[in-house]
Amino acid sequence: MRIICVGGGPAGLYAAVLLKLADPRHEVAVRERDQVGTVRGWGVTFWDDLLDAMRAGDPESADEIAAAAARWDGLETEVQGRPRVVQPDFWGHSISRSILTSVLSRRARSLGVEIEYGSESTADDLATEADLVIAADGVRSRFRAAHAEELGARVDSGRNQFVWLSTTKPFPAFRFIFAQPPAGWVSAYAYAYSDQASTFVVELPPETFQRLGLDGMAAAQAVAALEEVFAWQLDGHRLKMQPKEDGSAPWSTFPTFWCRHWYLDNIAVMGDAAHTTHYSIGFGTKLALEDSITLAGAVAREGEVGAALRRYQHERIRDLRTPRRDARFSQRWFERVPRYLPFEADEFAALLRRRRSALVAYLPPKAIVTARRLVKR
Repeated sequence: MRIICVGGGPAGLYAAVLLKLADPRHEVAVRERDQVGTVRGWGVTFWDDLLDAMRAGDPESADEIAAAAARWDGLETEVQGRPRVVQPDFWGHSISRSILTSVLSRRARSLGVEIEYGSESTADDLATEADLVIAADGVRSRFRAAHAEELGARVDSGRNQFVWLSTTKPFPAFRFIFAQPPAGWVSAYAYAYSDQASTFVVELPPETFQRLGLDGMAAAQAVAALEEVFAWQLDGHRLKMQPKEDGSAPWSTFPTFWCRHWYLDNIAVMGDAAHTTHYSIGFGTKLALEDSITLAGAVAREGEVGAALRRYQHERIRDLRTPRRDARFSQRWFERVPRYLPFEADEFAALLRRRRSALVAYLPPKAIVTARRLVKR
C-alpha cells in the first residue's frame, strides 16, 4: 500500500512508524510544510498509559521517549498572597516537543519511511498518488479548512487569551499559579520538561488583557510584562516566547475544533486537524498519538482502506467522548476563576482539582465546598 502522511508532527510521524512496522511492504512517506528543525511549542505532558500503548506498538521508540522525558512529582496550587497547597499523589511525564519529533523522525527513517521537509503539498494534492493519505497538518489544517462542510467541522472559540511560553526555571512539580495584579487575575501553569526548562502557559480574561496593554505589545514587551507579573514565581529566571513572523506576541483564544467525520474518500484526518481539547487537561499530544495507534491498528485488521477508515472513525469518536467533556468543563472553570477566588487556599485548590466535573460547573461553589467539609467530618 502507498501511504502519505501530510504533517511531520508527532501524529503524522508516529502513524508512519506504526504503519511501516505493521507491514514493511507498505511504501510510507511524510510530507512536512516547515523546514527541518522547525518546532512550535515547548514541553508536552503524558502519563504511563500512553507509554504502555506505545510500547505495545513499537517498544524501541517508546523506550527512547521514556528515557528522554522528565518526570514531575506532585500537584501544587498557589494563589498570590496565600499558602501553596500541595497534592503529593500526582505525577506524570513531560518531554520537549522538539525531542519527541526528533525521536519519531529518526525511528521512521530507520524503518525506510521517506520524510520530505519544505513540502507545500496538501492532502488533496496527494489523494491520487496514494492508497491512503493522512491529513495530520495541525490546528491550522488546510485540508479541514478546504472541506469543513464535508467533514462536519466546527470550531468554538474560548473567551480567555492564552500564550504558550517556556522558562529557564525547572518546576519539579506541576504548578498552577494565580497572580492578582491590580489589572485583574492572570493564571499560569508550569511543569519541567528538562532539568533546565519548563513549559509556562499563561491565561487571562480579556478585561485583564486590555488593562495590562498586552494587546498592543510586541513579543519582547509582552515577555517583559509577564516576567513582572510572575516575578514572585520565577525567582529571577526568564520567560521565552515564539513570536509571530511580524514580531508580535502569539496570543490567541483557544479554538476547540471537532470533525463529525474523520475521513473523506481515502483521506483521514488526525490529531489537531480532527480535534482539539483545551490545554488545561494536558491531552493534546496524547490523543494525537492515540489517533495514530488506532488508525494503524484499523489498517492492519481490515486490510481495505474504506473499512479501515470507518473503523478508525467509529473508535476515535467513541474514545474521545470523555476527554472532550472533561476539556469543556476545565476550560469553563478557567473562564470563571473569579467565581472560585474568594475561597480559602485549600478549598480553591480542591475546586481546581475537580474542574472537569459537571457539579463544579453548574452548582454554586459554596455548596460544593460545604459538602466537602461535611464529608471530611
